[in-house]
Amino acid sequence: MVNIAGLAVGLACSWLVALFIYDEYTFDRSYSDYDRIYRIVLDFSSDGTVTSWAKTSAPIGQYLTGLFPEIENVTRIRKNPGTDLLAIEENQYFESQLFFADSSFFQIFDVPFIQGSHHHALREMNSMVITENLALKYFGTIDALNKTIRYDNRIDFKITGIMESMPANSHFRAEAIATFSSLTEILGEKRLSHWGQFDHYTYIKLTPGASAADVESKLPELLKRYAPEWVQEKETLSLQPISFIHLHSNRKDEITAMNHTPTY
Repeated sequence: MVNIAGLAVGLACSWLVALFIYDEYTFDRSYSDYDRIYRIVLDFSSDGTVTSWAKTSAPIGQYLTGLFPEIENVTRIRKNPGTDLLAIEENQYFESQLFFADSSFFQIFDVPFIQGSHHHALREMNSMVITENLALKYFGTIDALNKTIRYDNRIDFKITGIMESMPANSHFRAEAIATFSSLTEILGEKRLSHWGQFDHYTYIKLTPGASAADVESKLPELLKRYAPEWVQEKETLSLQPISFIHLHSNRKDEITAMNHTPTY
């Protein structure tokens, strides 16, 4: 009995370890064409010191869209530090997992929808997609399409999609995604057009067969064509595969998968 019990415990531990390893190494691989999805990262040189940022400035994603034929889609993402107030009448909550993103977000991260269409969800000004969990939290039902949530007591966002929860083994998980264009009213155009404000994460999806190395070699052309001269001198852009981020990336201001619990 002792031998059998010891064998059972050993097998169970081995199984759990194997599941943990599998969970870690499959991060961000549930998205279709994950191997074509990259994050643009930035190295900033100042006074002989190089700071490696996970974030970039907003103009990089703006001018990169449509610039190179090897890039199929570009999306920018912003995450505030948990201070976003969402309200439905008297019910108010600070949502730490609210993101702002371009309408192309769901063409890169294909999260399944319960209501609405990922092709149109973030096309309208001041629109928002929420998870079914957040719909139940605010409205008591997942039938929340076309209802409104008030943001920070200043903007009414229209719900244009209800999505499933993002995968647990993803390097970031959003409960709500609002239109990136709304940030013009929230932050101001000056901040969004500044090349030195590293406020946003920039992701791209390459066309089938495109080389990441070829795209990376063209990124200095982006800065030369659109950025001020001081940016060209101080900033270097490169590409990170999203499957690389969770285990291998340790840049300044990483997005982390909060409260991640392995799926075993």
